[in-house]
Amino acid sequence: MKQNGEFQNQPLISENICDDGKYLWFTEYDYNALFKIDKRNMTVIYVGCFPEEKFMQERLFASNVLYDEKIYFAPYMANDIAVYDIKKGIFKKHEIPLESKELYTVYGNTKFFCTLAAEHEIYFIPDHYPGILCYNIKEDKFTCFSDWINVIEKIRVNNWGYFSGSVRVNNKFIFSCACADAVVIFDILTKQAKVMPMKNHKFNYGCEYSGICYVDGYFYLITGNGTIIKRRLENEYEEIKKIKLIVSDKNVVSFYPIHYRNGYLYLFP
Repeated sequence: MKQNGEFQNQPLISENICDDGKYLWFTEYDYNALFKIDKRNMTVIYVGCFPEEKFMQERLFASNVLYDEKIYFAPYMANDIAVYDIKKGIFKKHEIPLESKELYTVYGNTKFFCTLAAEHEIYFIPDHYPGILCYNIKEDKFTCFSDWINVIEKIRVNNWGYFSGSVRVNNKFIFSCACADAVVIFDILTKQAKVMPMKNHKFNYGCEYSGICYVDGYFYLITGNGTIIKRRLENEYEEIKKIKLIVSDKNVVSFYPIHYRNGYLYLFP
């Protein structure tokens, strides 16, 4: 790829990307910067910095999602939710509603790991923020859904954030838990959450689950130690298949995330 301006020939690292058809948009991992890649010639173009955020800060934003010519960024280490208006070429920010300061003080206030769009709503999926935060674009309003928090806290087995992976199936989001032996199923229509324990699957490992995907009626979850769990998530006692791939040192995630494409599951070490 070709790079322009002062960032020419400098390596770029990112953990988020979205595609508007013409450009690929991403933030830099190590510092405060938004870039885009021209898909016609793969030229990297510096767009700008996020206002009122530190410049030398790793992992400001862990994820982004495109909706109606605007890019929404999930703050991981950043102070605020960021929005970039592609048409107007301007940055905007939203202060994060503070439902509670107590539950996301671990790991330097790591707040959200993922953004998801559903109809006219943007969902910010928590790392340590105490709830699933929903932004209604039409009403310009935030709502926090936290009815699952107390259940997860009672079965928490480590200090990891709440969720490590997400998948949408029809009108439900399914989140794999990093901190507990469970998944959380969130209904987009009713805004109700259900915690499903994954009974008898304790792996004595730092991270419980590091990813999830859905294929032909089955969910595939990857555990921290590299075991694939295949099940339907219809009830707690259904048939479960385990595929052991690799053993790593404790507290190291073997694979993240897990994706399906053309008949194959792809796991990234």
